[in-house]
Amino acid sequence: MEAPANPEFSIDRNRVYGVKSFLEVTGLGEAGLRSARRNGLTVHYCHGRAFILGQDWLMYVERSPTDAPGPMRGTVPACVSPRQREFPFPEPDEE
Repeated sequence: MEAPANPEFSIDRNRVYGVKSFLEVTGLGEAGLRSARRNGLTVHYCHGRAFILGQDWLMYVERSPTDAPGPMRGTVPACVSPRQREFPFPEPDEE
């Protein structure tokens, strides 16, 4: 019996994970895994099954940007209407 997903998980560099166990350990969903694969995570196939090497996941995380995605500070998101753009949003620390 496998342990439940832990928010502070640990991936062993020398371990091979089946996709199901990898998702449980990391807490990622299928969409998150698809996104990681599109962005460079290597998935190995053997006898019709997919596996992820711990070292591949750690290299993927190390190569990932350190900043959270989103609009650059001080810019207006694209989803804002032209009327709303006339009144700029305050900076987060200006309240």
